[in-house]
Amino acid sequence: MIRVTICGAVVPVEQIEAICAAVGASVDVLRVDRPGRPSVATIIADVAHEMGLSTIDIVSARQNRAAARARFAVSFVARHVTPYSLPMIARALGGRDHGTIISQLRRAEQQRDGRDPAFARLTDKLIERYREARA
Repeated sequence: MIRVTICGAVVPVEQIEAICAAVGASVDVLRVDRPGRPSVATIIADVAHEMGLSTIDIVSARQNRAAARARFAVSFVARHVTPYSLPMIARALGGRDHGTIISQLRRAEQQRDGRDPAFARLTDKLIERYREARA
């Protein structure tokens, strides 16, 4: 059995696959393909943990402000620390398209540029954590 460590908790990959299947996300995109490089699933789980949401909140079609803000963070962090293309990140975020990710990246930049210092600290913290893990 393959297990993934997310926010200090060991989660069987089968559980992650079940969640992804429930929301139509692509599991292949979510797997870690190289040691020291986070998967999109790890980023989603870490953002959910940091923001007090569930992973389902982030990958679902829910349009509330908290879920949208979390998707902005996932898109931003994933773009900076993974090799995945925008369409791959979009699929991992519940089957969205790459245009949605482009919009989320723009919104993330707006949040980081003074509108939301807490958002900037969160994204910086996660990017730094993943880069340190890679080193």
